[in-house]
Amino acid sequence: MTHYFKIYDNMIKCMLKIKKSMMQSLYSLVSLTTSDIALTILICTGINSQKRNTFIKAFTHMCFNIILCRYLKMLFMIPLSPHLNILDYAYPSGHMFAATSFYGTLAMESNRAWLHLATLTMLILYGQALVFFGYHNIDDVQTAFCFAMLSLFLYKNIDSIHKNIKLPLFIILSIIINMTMQPGIIPLQRIEHIWLELGLLCGIGLAQHYPISKNRFHITTIIHSMLGGLFYLIGLGLHATLLPFNGALALTGLSFSFWSLTPHTRSYLQKKLEQIGYMKTITS
Repeated sequence: MTHYFKIYDNMIKCMLKIKKSMMQSLYSLVSLTTSDIALTILICTGINSQKRNTFIKAFTHMCFNIILCRYLKMLFMIPLSPHLNILDYAYPSGHMFAATSFYGTLAMESNRAWLHLATLTMLILYGQALVFFGYHNIDDVQTAFCFAMLSLFLYKNIDSIHKNIKLPLFIILSIIINMTMQPGIIPLQRIEHIWLELGLLCGIGLAQHYPISKNRFHITTIIHSMLGGLFYLIGLGLHATLLPFNGALALTGLSFSFWSLTPHTRSYLQKKLEQIGYMKTITS
């Protein structure tokens, strides 16, 4: 009888190991959706599609909410788990805040129920992944999700009042937050990313002044934006080694968002220069 109990016990342990391995694979796959590379590819593709304005809105919300989340972290000052050996604050979860801001905006801009359900499922799995891998506890994740969703509803109301006031407001608030934020007991490098987000917001605002061609939805415009994404990732790497100051990080963000959002800037400027040259020829 004891022999059978041991066999049963070993089977249960084996099944638990398989279940844990499957969950780990699933959580790792879901976590890829918020990696720098995945988001860069998604943004560069989305802004050159028919859903351009939706992706720009999601990109904008994510950038500002990352700064807002860092402000909340510095306000609550709840440290990460000691086993991570990272001197930083955990509450609310920055990764969950950013993911909810980006994917939540994409879902809210759509009327498709299946997309709402799929996005909610993905965000729940991502939150569970952060807890599973030990980066956060459930309170960090839930608070980040709630704050992010509340902010998205607020931004939707702002859009209904005046569409063009939100981005300048984001940039002004970001400058105030960035200039007044103190690192406290954590290393300065932990809060430097807020300058990257400010640069991204400024690049988005600058790109709004350039008209977009009607024939913009083409593979060449996607490749153009992808090149900007590649330079962006290289810039992040250089910042960590050769250019460790906030100005370089802000410039990296501005360059990426401006480059990616204006795939026809060169042709537009060329046409303007040709017009100027043509007018000079006539007048002379």
